[in-house]
Amino acid sequence: VLSGSNAILSSEFDFVPQKHMIYSNYPNPFNPSTMLPLYLASSSRVMYNVFDLQGRQIEQKDFPFLKAGHHEFNLNMNQFSSGIYFYQINIDDQEYLPKKMMLVK
Repeated sequence: VLSGSNAILSSEFDFVPQKHMIYSNYPNPFNPSTMLPLYLASSSRVMYNVFDLQGRQIEQKDFPFLKAGHHEFNLNMNQFSSGIYFYQINIDDQEYLPKKMMLVK
């Protein structure tokens, strides 16, 4: 597993949804970093994985405990080449559908 992106968390909103919600990264396309936003309905363990087009995992971050509310992860892909990548977020060991993102240098 390669590392190098720095995850920065923010929880600036007090709104708590009734269910977990995962949104598309922004900006998309991006260079070299993008934000991965989500809302947690309850305190949860969150993990995200990033994959290249061949399905190889190139990044993984694990957050054992996040409070309910709004969170954003800053994904820095500076060390990777331009192309299409996918990220998948897991909340409390439940996998959510992967989302596509495009790195343009």
